[in-house]
Amino acid sequence: MVHLQPGFPINIIDTVIWTPDSGLEFGGTSIQQLLNPTIKGLENQEYTVSLVTTEGCATTASFRLLVKTQRDLYAPNVIWPDGPTGNNAAFTLFTRPGSLDEILELQIYDRWGNQVFQREHFQPDIPQLGWAGDFRNKPMNPAVFVWRAKVESADGTHSILKGDVTVVR
Repeated sequence: MVHLQPGFPINIIDTVIWTPDSGLEFGGTSIQQLLNPTIKGLENQEYTVSLVTTEGCATTASFRLLVKTQRDLYAPNVIWPDGPTGNNAAFTLFTRPGSLDEILELQIYDRWGNQVFQREHFQPDIPQLGWAGDFRNKPMNPAVFVWRAKVESADGTHSILKGDVTVVR
């Protein structure tokens, strides 16, 4: 909820105009209610509010709403392809159901910048679709590798994520 405190008495305000007014909900039509909308938007948006007094004087104020989305995302930092249990045998992104729609692209690079893995358009949470610590069907030596992923969230937004993963054997 937005709380505006104009620098003059509310009783002299005649008109309140929000631009844009999409994504705003007002509790009614009183000046107090028009000054304090609830924002329902899920996107970054710049809002401007214009006030006109009963005497015809006008003032304008603007603010930018920045929406920070939080993804429940886990990227392991160690994989053990030859581990006895098969747990943590491959690298992929893991999410809370419904938070990540698709991994658009996942790339893995060695310390010299050589790409050792790439996969496009696949679902998270499926280790068999991720990287198993190999290159051209041969196991990589233990080392730290850099990963980069382009993902699509459930709300349709795209993000670039980066990190590193260590292969142990």
